[in-house]
Amino acid sequence: MNAALKVVRYLKKCPGLGILLSRKCDMKMIAYCDADYATCPMSRRSITGFCIKLGDSLLSWRTKKQPTVSLSSAEAEYRAMAKTTCEIVWLRGLLQDLGVHVKGPTRLFCDNDAALKLASNPIVHERTKHIEVDCHFTREKIQEGMIETQGIGTQEQPADVFTKPRVKNSMQKYTEIPTPHLLDLPFPSHFDILVSLPAQGHVNPLLRLGKCLASNDLLVTFTTPESIGKQMRKASNIADEPAPVGDSFIRFEFFEDGWDEDEPRRQDFNQYLPQLEKVGKVLIPEMIRHNAERNRPVSCLINNPFIPWVSDVAESLGLPSAMLWVQSCACFAAYYHYYHGLVPFPSELAMEIDVQLPCMPLLKHGEVPSFLYPTTPYPFLRRAILEQYKNLDKPFCILMDTFQELELEIIEYMSQICPIKTVGPLFKNPKVPNANVRGDFMKADDCVGWLDSKPAGSVVYVSFGSVVYLKQDQWDEIAYGLLNSGVNFLWVMKPPHKDSGYTVLTLPEGFLEKAGDKGKVVQWSPQEQVLAHPAVAAFVTHCGWNSSMEVLASGMSVVAFPEWGDQVTNAKYLVDVFKVGVRMWRSEAEDKLITRDVVEKCLLEATVGEKAAEMKRNALKWKAAAEAAVAEGGSSDRNIQAFVDEVKRRSVEVALAKGSKSTVVEAPAVVREGAGTNGKVKLVSS
Repeated sequence: MNAALKVVRYLKKCPGLGILLSRKCDMKMIAYCDADYATCPMSRRSITGFCIKLGDSLLSWRTKKQPTVSLSSAEAEYRAMAKTTCEIVWLRGLLQDLGVHVKGPTRLFCDNDAALKLASNPIVHERTKHIEVDCHFTREKIQEGMIETQGIGTQEQPADVFTKPRVKNSMQKYTEIPTPHLLDLPFPSHFDILVSLPAQGHVNPLLRLGKCLASNDLLVTFTTPESIGKQMRKASNIADEPAPVGDSFIRFEFFEDGWDEDEPRRQDFNQYLPQLEKVGKVLIPEMIRHNAERNRPVSCLINNPFIPWVSDVAESLGLPSAMLWVQSCACFAAYYHYYHGLVPFPSELAMEIDVQLPCMPLLKHGEVPSFLYPTTPYPFLRRAILEQYKNLDKPFCILMDTFQELELEIIEYMSQICPIKTVGPLFKNPKVPNANVRGDFMKADDCVGWLDSKPAGSVVYVSFGSVVYLKQDQWDEIAYGLLNSGVNFLWVMKPPHKDSGYTVLTLPEGFLEKAGDKGKVVQWSPQEQVLAHPAVAAFVTHCGWNSSMEVLASGMSVVAFPEWGDQVTNAKYLVDVFKVGVRMWRSEAEDKLITRDVVEKCLLEATVGEKAAEMKRNALKWKAAAEAAVAEGGSSDRNIQAFVDEVKRRSVEVALAKGSKSTVVEAPAVVREGAGTNGKVKLVSS
């Protein structure tokens, strides 16, 4: 009964595991045999186990107690070889009757040297006369050329699983990507490719989603251009081998974008996004073909915003696709209503009008996503976002890094229009044990030790994300505001990319000396750890959605300093709706200098007094709600599981529609190279 319960538990936990019968086959037969000597405590008879493959497909396997007692482990292994040989003879005869020609002799792998020598030695020694004649059947088939024996290491012997119980760690290697001597025994049979825009604020949430999917038994491949892959390898220790996450793995496969390594145009999205689309539409199908050839048929493509062409690729290949929206549902609704012209938005004739959207607070001038203003300096980003809405009917699901309880009314409203599933906060998911799989482009500086030295609730954390750069005079005012407030502070000063056109900001002369041990300045920080640290009281933030979700899920008060894009709308919600912060300024549209006095006032308001206490209470309320959403049975947890189930269901439908064949994609003629051992796919000219 105990064994039966273990089987039931295994089947319940691993519904997506299976055996792949590949349509591609080299028509060579390979067999593995093993024996567990004197296993039975009552009769001391040994256990025979074997498995036989044709090409990469598993044809036959068996576990059976031997009929007689063996006097040595060599004899037990020899008997196992005999039973395997009988099965080989029967299978080859059956295939011949079906008109299938098996190429060459069958290789029979055994991990016992003595048994191998017995099988190949034509002389019947005195010590082997007691072995029944039928056991020497193996030797006869070797002489006939039907089989040939070969040694194999015990650790590489797949038939080992048929002869004795295995602990979890030793079984995990059979769920990894197949290697030359491993069976296609149970490993995740559903594979997702996640395609990310090469930007820090997009890579992070998509990689977090990938870890969530992997922890739910999907094998995930994360891809983005190689120019970003180099930075991730250096900063985050990304390896070429699959990284274990939960019960599955996440692997990285980067692709070349067709430009030289030092091409400065990458910093201009107006030029880079078209190049990325041109190359991606060629190389992503090649990547899918490459994976299918290695028994990793792709089940689903998932992209984040700004690269909607990924859903076109999926549609052209007959694959399901999904999109991870990396902003709030409120911003999603704003773009949707703008795209379809459902409500009035600011125009050249009415620049400062308020915008009223269903189930949302009134958005005043400077609170509407700034890309939607006709004066935006980033019209190409507006085009990129709105392109996603042209393709909105192609993804079967729109995943959002938010949670139901946070934006309840607008989520319920937009869910009637689009297939939305909230899955956030993704960084907080308790089912993702491997925190070492990260997507940082810069290595974080050590600042946790400094925080450990500070009293609880005494530090203000200042960071403006990965893409916001302030003017030098504003930087100086923030610096003096920090000094004048008297608070401890941790300040992130990320240097701009060399091709960005921004100048490197500097601190006022003597600033660090005046701050002393009350302040610490770093280039990059482990933000999740910083926000969870008890010493941190408030976060001065640009209000990007990743930072907003992290601050809400960490129970942190904020000082809002939004610049552009969705940041201005997020600030509106953080301050006026979620009531966890104070506003330092509205947006870059104000085009005014925020003085040190205002900075000081906001810092003290967020850290000292009754208003600070009220904001902290609200922040802790949202932290509890976020943790409940990702806990087992919570709204986001249920949605992730429903999405995984839907991916598996749709992948079966795709396989049936293709006649149960592996998804093999013919890439365009310009593709001349597949992915090499370095995990890259290249585009070369014809």
